[in-house]
Amino acid sequence: MLASAETERFFAARGELAAVQEMLLLEAILAPNAQTEYGREHGFAAVSGSQAFQRLVPLVDYEQLHPAVERIARGEQGVLTAERALAFFRTSGSLAAPKLVPVTPSLMRDKARAFGIFWHLLYQAHPPLKHGKWIANFGAAGRCERSACGLEILSETTFWNKRMQGLQSWAGWPLPPVLQTLDDPDLRYFTVARLAMSGPLHGIMCLNPSTLLRLCRTIERFLPRLIQAIADGELGYPGDLPRDLADRVRPHLRADPARARELERHLGGAGKLELKSVWSDLELVVCWQSEMVTPYLRQLDPYLAGVGRRDYITQASECIMAIPPADGSSGGPLAYTSHFFEFIPEASIASPHPVTRFAWELEAGGVYELVVTTSGGLYRYRMGDCFRVNGFSGQVPVVEFLYRAGNTSSITGEKLTEHQVLEAARRAATDGATGPQAFLCFPRSGRDPHYGVLLSWPANCATPDAVDAVGPLARWLARFDAQLMAINCEYADKRSSGRLGTVVGLLVGQLACTSVSDDQVKLGVLSRKLDLDAMLPVQRAIHARDGL
Repeated sequence: MLASAETERFFAARGELAAVQEMLLLEAILAPNAQTEYGREHGFAAVSGSQAFQRLVPLVDYEQLHPAVERIARGEQGVLTAERALAFFRTSGSLAAPKLVPVTPSLMRDKARAFGIFWHLLYQAHPPLKHGKWIANFGAAGRCERSACGLEILSETTFWNKRMQGLQSWAGWPLPPVLQTLDDPDLRYFTVARLAMSGPLHGIMCLNPSTLLRLCRTIERFLPRLIQAIADGELGYPGDLPRDLADRVRPHLRADPARARELERHLGGAGKLELKSVWSDLELVVCWQSEMVTPYLRQLDPYLAGVGRRDYITQASECIMAIPPADGSSGGPLAYTSHFFEFIPEASIASPHPVTRFAWELEAGGVYELVVTTSGGLYRYRMGDCFRVNGFSGQVPVVEFLYRAGNTSSITGEKLTEHQVLEAARRAATDGATGPQAFLCFPRSGRDPHYGVLLSWPANCATPDAVDAVGPLARWLARFDAQLMAINCEYADKRSSGRLGTVVGLLVGQLACTSVSDDQVKLGVLSRKLDLDAMLPVQRAIHARDGL
């Protein structure tokens, strides 16, 4: 009933966007936090409306808020919010260190409100899913650290999984919580496939289409073994198991020769795997649908024949941005009942003093960087995410994520920055390792989407066919890939789980004979353009794995 009421309010108030946003800003965000250190410094109590808010409170990014967040992590109270932080969401930062986003009870409620609307709309369109079986958010094992004052530091997915484990015992959620403790991605995806294939399934939800692609490939690779394991009532994993895993999974296993025969009948003579052949009742897959993840969506097409697709709610650790209202589209109406939003026009993003517009001042077709104010202690916070306005629902802009602002790239959520690429290159070139004088890193398609690195070499050095020239570059690429994993936790997660392939070097010019140094690495080492090499005369590909 609560989700129904929130959905009704969300659509009923579409013609009152400015009033709803201002009320949210003044009553739900600024007033409760007026006596915090940040609120007193910036005059929250004197803010009478959105225009005054813009005058009194500065635009900030994470680096400017970082000292305050560090104080909260040490246990100080009343710094950004009157509420105590419950935990910190960890996400990849623009520099080497990850960002920590404070999680407050109000932020949890604001996000839950948006998710309630999302699920209500989904169930309206697909009634069988309300009482059907789902598997969800199975791609990442949960790792948790502690701040100096003992608060959990973890990914948002892990945070919600820990709090929603009760759902996992419901008849509709067939995956036990033990799966979230499995660090080995091969074991985790095999176990998910084994448990999910043992019965009917109506929906699959995961943020990232690379997660679903990995599951499909696991089913393809181990299909005979999975079918036999279902017949025998065993897990069937071909490798070593953690000591207590078998005992913890056993209650979810039972011998089912009939189900095994059914799978054999539907899949035994099939060519390419189709998920409808595994689960005839599968109605919907929910995952990102933006242009950014096109390399994965293309490869998923054959697996998802006859299955509906809906975009996952557009969100970051800091906030919810948009709520997709229907299948087959990317993005949706702005989550205007959860947070207060401003937008920087694309032409002003790089300005030292960018102009901002309110949500009710946007233009159709415009591209903007999102600025958010939340009940979690972020005030006029530059997200660095750029959105296009595809139209309006009433007065509410319908927005679609396009890219990260600045020199960044992300094809499966890794959010790689130019700073991280430069730092990885410098680290990879230590101890006499040979690196390129000039290079350009960019996202590249393929069976395992990955990053390509365009390389060049000087005319007075060895040819690209010379083993003594290629070998050192392969070793540098391997170290470069490893350093990207060390610097960017989300890149590391995608690499270790197989959702991103290893770096591939592409020789297109003059091969360098000297190591990378600070003055050799030039700006402009990262492009977000997919398959940049397609129209270039690539002379040789060098795989980072060959340098291991």
